[in-house]
Amino acid sequence: MNERIKDTHNSVAVVVFSLALLVSLGLTAWLFSAFFTDFVLACLFVGLLGPLHARLTNKLDGRATISSVIVCVSLAILIAIPATFVVTSLSVEAHSAYITNKESVTMDRLYEILFGDSFISQQAARLASLIGFEYSPQSVSKLLGQVIGTVTSYLGKQVNGLLTNLVNFLFHVSMMLLMVFYLLLDGSQLKSFLFRISPIPDEEEELISTKFKDVGQAILLGNGLGSLIQGVLGGVAMAVASVPSPVLWGTVMTIAAFLPLVGISVVSIPATIYLVLNGKVVPAIIFFLLCTFIGLFVENVVKTKLIGSRMKMHNFVIFMSILGGLTTFGVIGLLYGPLVVTVFLTLADLYEQRYRPRIMKRFRRLTISG
Repeated sequence: MNERIKDTHNSVAVVVFSLALLVSLGLTAWLFSAFFTDFVLACLFVGLLGPLHARLTNKLDGRATISSVIVCVSLAILIAIPATFVVTSLSVEAHSAYITNKESVTMDRLYEILFGDSFISQQAARLASLIGFEYSPQSVSKLLGQVIGTVTSYLGKQVNGLLTNLVNFLFHVSMMLLMVFYLLLDGSQLKSFLFRISPIPDEEEELISTKFKDVGQAILLGNGLGSLIQGVLGGVAMAVASVPSPVLWGTVMTIAAFLPLVGISVVSIPATIYLVLNGKVVPAIIFFLLCTFIGLFVENVVKTKLIGSRMKMHNFVIFMSILGGLTTFGVIGLLYGPLVVTVFLTLADLYEQRYRPRIMKRFRRLTISG
């Protein structure tokens, strides 16, 4: 009787402890959820820069802290230079476009378009009569004032949002660099701790960790660097071909280059059509052929060399995982999408090889006994 009471007490203790552990785990995850992306990126950069940190530590006679500082400062510079260039160039392009439009659209020209003998003024007057609107300079001026007020308010909110996003970006980059610094020093201890408290066998944990690291590094090193090359070369080609806002469209090319099967063609084809419509047929042909060569060379040579055999997924699966990641997580979905699918495929492979036979064997026993 005492043994049965003791067993019941132990069972209740296990249940209560398990619930307490799950609740505390959920609260901890919720507490640090704002830094989840920073931690994931930090882990991937540590996996990529770990060998460099180890070599520096050996050359500095075991001074791991100094080598970690050097690696983090170098990483900060590599992030800051292109980010500063893109933000500055986009600001210059936006200001240039504003000045160009301001000079080309004067008040006299605008009045002539709206109330002269132009096709636009005739159609506008006809449309105004259909909806019962008085089409006159006074009424249009009043309406434009209201529209400009709304647009100004909207732009003000967008500028404030942009500044907020910039501050958030700098904050999260700083947090990521801080995490990289400490993970380079103590990452192995954190990994050992997580392996010890996990119920999954160590070899399976190591397999999942390796797959996660390999795919993450393939995205950062292979897709990231390859897409950056395509974006930069595509932007240079646009500047040479006199396509407006080459930095903006080069940035769009960099993001589009992550998508297999599509790539930079989502920008190069419309840009080619734009050049043809403006009478630049020969530059359009040269631009299209150059962008096609850049895309094919980087996708089939550069990315293949950088990625190697680390990312074994079908192109269509990668394409859908990136699109799904972008839809669900935003720009960071370029990274999250393939990582989520990779973890699922790894777990599915482990299930097929190790767990499915056990589950099916137990299921057969239950069926026979039933």
